[in-house]
Amino acid sequence: MAYRVRITRAELWGNLKDGFDNNGDHVIADFELDKNKCTPVKIAREYFAGLPFALTESGNNFIGKNSKSVTVEWMTSHGGKTSYEVFYRGQYIGAIDLDWIGTSCKHGLTYTSADVQESKIGDTVLRRLEVDEKRLEHNPLPWQKRGLMYTRTGYGRRIPTENMIRFNGRLHRIYCCIFSNSGTLYIEHKGEWIIVRV
Repeated sequence: MAYRVRITRAELWGNLKDGFDNNGDHVIADFELDKNKCTPVKIAREYFAGLPFALTESGNNFIGKNSKSVTVEWMTSHGGKTSYEVFYRGQYIGAIDLDWIGTSCKHGLTYTSADVQESKIGDTVLRRLEVDEKRLEHNPLPWQKRGLMYTRTGYGRRIPTENMIRFNGRLHRIYCCIFSNSGTLYIEHKGEWIIVRV
């Protein structure tokens, strides 16, 4: 699995003796990281450097060695998102937010069958995959690069799009079924459609 890591740092002014005031948070980093490397204490060491602190790990919590250390405290976890707050000598100095975005594979990030949602209309089972636009891979076919259309009318049941996604470890072309002003995007998996919602 992989996470999108978003790090915010408090805009502080003042000093240790008299205390600090916080003028607000600003984002200092936004990137993707494999779950195995997504350790809040390691992230804090790298992005909150420059302060005389040492971090230790105690059970499921990350704590400082003493009151002069930075502490990384778990705050909330909901819907695949986990937030941590970072303190220095009891003063809030920033936050680390981890947002699950997919499963890690040697080629990048991939969605899996576990991400597919199912709903039933009568006897028909609809399979749907919610896809982050950032996870699309733009890979136009040669005729698309030449500005040509797949059919004369632009309508069809299986119109290739220029985008692909990684599903269960391999790339899948996204197709469009369209016979009116709007169409349905889908990928094919084991002979079945999985509707793609971007």
